[in-house]
Amino acid sequence: MKHVWLTMALLVPATALQAQAGPTADCSRVPQVAGSERQVANDSTVGTLDFSAIDSREKAEELFRRGGLEKVFLFPLDFGGEDIAPNILYVPVGVAALKARIENEVIGPMADKGEVNQYSARPEYQGRSLIPTAITIRAHDPGEFTCTIPIWGGAKP
Repeated sequence: MKHVWLTMALLVPATALQAQAGPTADCSRVPQVAGSERQVANDSTVGTLDFSAIDSREKAEELFRRGGLEKVFLFPLDFGGEDIAPNILYVPVGVAALKARIENEVIGPMADKGEVNQYSARPEYQGRSLIPTAITIRAHDPGEFTCTIPIWGGAKP
């Protein structure tokens, strides 16, 4: 399902982004997660993952080829994002499905009802790793929805 957005996130290469502490999000509107999505959303699992050694795009792409990571689009294709390097993040398997569920089952319907018309997704990083520790999704104007997906390194929702 395609959604029209008046404003989208500014896309910059992942290496140019700096980790910043974000607000604790209220993800109460997100439907229950299942399967591999539950592992990603589980704080105890998040704390055990360590991607600090993945400090180059080449290392991330190699781990992706071996099945240890999956691609996720920072700005979703369904929302007008493009399949280009600055819009691609590599994340543990399950994160893309959880992010898509938030976008398709919460934000998409809000946009369809005119409750939001702006979207951004901001990855947070730890050290030199190119694998985000968390992704904070925000849809707003006139309404507001913010949700942080913890990924690794002790990130909190």
